[in-house]
Amino acid sequence: MSIHQENLPINNAASTAMEEAYELRIGAVGHRNLAQPAAMDAAVRRLLERISRTLTKDHATPIRWIVASPLAKGADRIIALAALEVVQARLDVITPFSLEEYRRDFAEQEDAAEFEDLFGRRENLTILSQLDPKSSELPAIADGLESLTKEQRHRGYLQVGQAVVDAVEILIVIWDGKPAAGLGGTGDIIPYALARGRIIIRLDPNDPAAEPVLVRLGSEKEGLEKEWTYAPLPDTAVGLSTGYIELDKYRRDDAISESDISRNSEATRRWLYGIASRHGLSEGLFERVVKYVLLQYSRADLLANYYHKRYTRANVGLFALTAFAVTAATAQKLFPAPLALWIVAELTALVVALAWLRRSRHKNWHRKWLESRYIAEHLRTAMFTVLRQLNDQSFKTEAPSSLRYYTGPGHWLSDYCGRIIREACQQQPPRESQEQIQNFIREAWIEEQLHWHRKNAKRRAVENYRIHRAGQLFFIATLILGFLHLLGLGHHGTAIGTYLDFDDWMTFFAIVLPAWGAAIHAINNQLEIGRMVGRSRGMVEALSEARDKLRSAQTSTARWKIILETERLLHHEQYEWWVLLSFREMPLPT
Repeated sequence: MSIHQENLPINNAASTAMEEAYELRIGAVGHRNLAQPAAMDAAVRRLLERISRTLTKDHATPIRWIVASPLAKGADRIIALAALEVVQARLDVITPFSLEEYRRDFAEQEDAAEFEDLFGRRENLTILSQLDPKSSELPAIADGLESLTKEQRHRGYLQVGQAVVDAVEILIVIWDGKPAAGLGGTGDIIPYALARGRIIIRLDPNDPAAEPVLVRLGSEKEGLEKEWTYAPLPDTAVGLSTGYIELDKYRRDDAISESDISRNSEATRRWLYGIASRHGLSEGLFERVVKYVLLQYSRADLLANYYHKRYTRANVGLFALTAFAVTAATAQKLFPAPLALWIVAELTALVVALAWLRRSRHKNWHRKWLESRYIAEHLRTAMFTVLRQLNDQSFKTEAPSSLRYYTGPGHWLSDYCGRIIREACQQQPPRESQEQIQNFIREAWIEEQLHWHRKNAKRRAVENYRIHRAGQLFFIATLILGFLHLLGLGHHGTAIGTYLDFDDWMTFFAIVLPAWGAAIHAINNQLEIGRMVGRSRGMVEALSEARDKLRSAQTSTARWKIILETERLLHHEQYEWWVLLSFREMPLPT
């Protein structure tokens, strides 16, 4: 299956605040032949108004609606038209075949006119092609009626329904709840959407006045043979769009002051202009980068540093406090009064550790660190790669992928970054030579990233060495104490216990040292220090190779290709970093 996309110019008035709005993508799927089209239209409009009220009731982030629809007769058009008129949505049309071929579906004049009217209001067009029109496999047109077999057309309908699911967050279906009568029917799209975790809202074509319901996966309690079940439509935003909630939280995060963001942004701007001037580039080249990317990058970078510090300190404190609690408990048994002091110390350490854990999870330091760092690194890359996109829009960066059971970044993150980057790209191609821009990108981006990873690998390697050395010393000390016990030493402490008894101290350290060694190992494992060393060393090798290739490349096209490969490399590294550290939520030490 090949895909052709047509992107029409975006209305400037609608795009001025695009980076601050949440793009809510809804899809239109359902039956073509409806007994009560007017009643269904009213039901869809009520549903859209309800979704809008639910989402914005307690949240200030504006919503930019996008409706994806193949514009087939019936449900597809009813939902698309309602979205255009009720929530002023942008229309993205997805067709299963070429337009010439697809229009053969609309033989009646009224049907065709209705399609053309809505089709003319589109902003984007995606065409899915089952077969190459030049291929000999394509059947000849018979009497001007159709060029594809019935089976091929139905397979196309299935693929376009799946494409709609892939393109949206919420799927609105006008569906009678029955399995598909033939390949590509609505009943075939529902299982596909459920498997991909989409929010599916069903309207009953036989009863337009009925309440809309959520379609959910069936459970074992309801019978394995039941693929789906129904639930009431949620009355809170979190039940409709987690992405909207997460973006709203991110926008309202005030952990970093506006003055700090402005100072950081200004320092980065001066650094950027300084390198640009050495390569003969004008400040005007970075006008939209500074306007749309730089401030958002500075905010995300400062937030990431802020939450990383708190996450790191919380982990170190948590494991240190639990080791201290073991120390206090051991002291209660071996050493004299004040016994109450040791008991209070043990309980205090455990209570503080639990409070720290609860605060970390409640404040979501771990998740906020990952999200902010993901945004910051994507926007850092964008400050340079938008210059490539201005020169050649044909270059596209593929999104990284992973196995489904790995939790990757939420879709709102890439959508948020994508909107900012698209804004920065909407300017005329630069007057400066491509070689000047490419040399700037090499120095300011690739070599800076190389320098950072080299420095990070060295710093982390020192941390990793010290942690492993401390663990080894604790292990050796514990082993020596074990041999001393084997020789009969350390078994004759006083019954009451004194701070001067050698045997008591041997027993104390034999218990306490392994606890502290385990805490140190847990901290190293939780923060992935050793693995970060390996990742940075690998990036040093890869970025050094990219830098050397750029220096030796003879043509502008070859240099842009290397820059594109480097962009993909960094996107994949950031994605893998997320997947790795997403498993490192603060644990309860046991």
